[in-house]
Amino acid sequence: GIYQNLFQTIDGVVDTNTEDWVDYKPIIDKFNWGGKVYTPIVDVNPATLLWYRKSIIEENGFDDPWELFEKGEWTWSKCIEMARKFTDPDNAKYAFDGYGLDHAFIATTGKPLIGLESGKLVSNLYDANIEKCMDMLRTFDDTQEQLRYPREIENNWTPSYNEWADGNTLFIEDGTWRYEETWR
Repeated sequence: GIYQNLFQTIDGVVDTNTEDWVDYKPIIDKFNWGGKVYTPIVDVNPATLLWYRKSIIEENGFDDPWELFEKGEWTWSKCIEMARKFTDPDNAKYAFDGYGLDHAFIATTGKPLIGLESGKLVSNLYDANIEKCMDMLRTFDDTQEQLRYPREIENNWTPSYNEWADGNTLFIEDGTWRYEETWR
């Protein structure tokens, strides 16, 4: 919408060059369009998480993903290894569920699918890490390794929180707000 002049710049209204914005300036600049500021970024946090139940991780003899992450050992390979060991479609056990699972994994590449470089839109679809991630995501499908809960078949395209709560889904991708809203 910006390139169609559907939005107005905040330049002249908000000065993002002051000390108040110093922590967010690199991100604000990243989203500038034509050298103008349209979005005053005020916070940077993950939008979604890959939730898991520690008891299910322990019951299956897996290392705790958070502990692996803190040691720099949480990788796609480790995640997929757990997923393959856990998944048993004949007994309705799946490694993954959630609406934005693909976006969450793609975000781990550190590159957006479509980026902005020197004021121009660029496609990163042929980036080696994005291609590798997309190939991995394809294996989740019910026509491949069946690692993802088949919500299009079982639950009218809705993630099954009950299956996750019952320990039949290893990881569920969902918003950071889910804990406070539902699980606390």
